[in-house]
Parts: sequence; C-alpha cells; structure tokens
Amino acid sequence: MVPLHIHDISSSAAAIILLAPLVLGVILGPLAERYFLTSLANYNNDLTIFFTRPISASILAFAAVFVSWALVPELLKQLRKLRRDVDRTA
Repeated sequence: MVPLHIHDISSSAAAIILLAPLVLGVILGPLAERYFLTSLANYNNDLTIFFTRPISASILAFAAVFVSWALVPELLKQLRKLRRDVDRTA
C-alpha cells in the first residue's frame, strides 16, 4: 500500500491516509448505498431485514466483533489509567 500524505491546513502535522482503503471507499461506497436503499425499498423500509436474514446478520455480527476488537483495548487502557489515578489520590 502506498501512503498518501495530506497536510492539515490548521496545523503543521501531516495526516497519513492509506490510499487503498480510500480508493475502495470511494468506489464501493456509492454501490453499497445504492444496494442498501434498493433493499430497503423492496422490503417497505423495514430495517429488520438486515438482522433476520442469515447472511446479512452474520456480516453485521462480524462487523460488531471487529469494532469491539478495535475499541476494547483502548477502553481497557483508559480504565487502567483511571484506576491508577484513583489509587494515587487515595
């Protein structure tokens, strides 16, 4: 993957954005939105269709697991820091 450097105007720090996920998002984003809206239109705007169908429910479950996997270590780090701060003051 080739990193693309974009400089933030408000500060001198550079934000590094990987090019491949950016291109995938730009290309697949409109397609995913179109098929999402088509599915909603076919099922009378009922969102439960994404939870009751096995394939879409599995994909949503995997997405929830991956988001949790990314967030839990950071939350644990914050809890440990908070616990250390409380122990210092006690």
